[in-house]
Amino acid sequence: MNTSIATQPTPSSVQTRAETVPQQRLSRLFTVELRKTIDTRSGRTMLASVLLLSLAIAVWAAVKSFSTEVEFGELLEGIALPMTMLLPVVGVLAMTSEWSQRTALTTFTLSPRRTRVLLCKIGAALVIGVVMTAIAVALALIAYPIATSHNDVLHSNAGMGASIVSIFLAASLNILMGAAFGALLSISAAALVTYFAAPLLWSTLGTQLFGSSARWLDITDSIHRISTRELSGTWPQTITSIVVWIVVPTAVGLWVSSRREVK
Repeated sequence: MNTSIATQPTPSSVQTRAETVPQQRLSRLFTVELRKTIDTRSGRTMLASVLLLSLAIAVWAAVKSFSTEVEFGELLEGIALPMTMLLPVVGVLAMTSEWSQRTALTTFTLSPRRTRVLLCKIGAALVIGVVMTAIAVALALIAYPIATSHNDVLHSNAGMGASIVSIFLAASLNILMGAAFGALLSISAAALVTYFAAPLLWSTLGTQLFGSSARWLDITDSIHRISTRELSGTWPQTITSIVVWIVVPTAVGLWVSSRREVK
């Protein structure tokens, strides 16, 4: 009698198979990661919710302007607020999805060079952020003429371009920080709590402990200054906080994720 015994693949056999898999094109890998980021019910629901919030703020700002004069920069900042606050969740989930959904073995067997996969995940989150921020800018450009149509004051378009660039930078920096914490911690809940709580704790406790020196590491204040273009005399503090909260965690997170054990 012939019997067959099913055996589980050993780590060495998985590694051998991974080494024989042909390297995927970067464009194809990016497309796959982009689809994985948005092609879920939770992802689509969150993006739709962000769009509805931004639209509601645009309508509210246009109505409010009949009693209060509004500037384009303030209007854009308000419309983009849901995106700058919630889109980093996309970055977190993009970096933790492989571990939380237990698909890391499949993904990293088909694409053994993990750093390429992780960079594509970050790129996909940034593309989503750019598209959503562009929608916020379009809403602001539509709402602003309506909000100022009842005023006889001549409104200058000077500064609009700088406001638009600043809001794109602020949204991108928030997404990158979310992705960095996701790569570092690999657990969605822990990464989300850390992303929202750590900067807030530093903003409140840092000032009490270190006084005005805490601004050197206050990433919340730095990103706000970027979005409002209030950077005069604060460039060193802003760059330092970006390096400490975004550049360093991103580099360390990529290194940790590329060496994390796959189970």
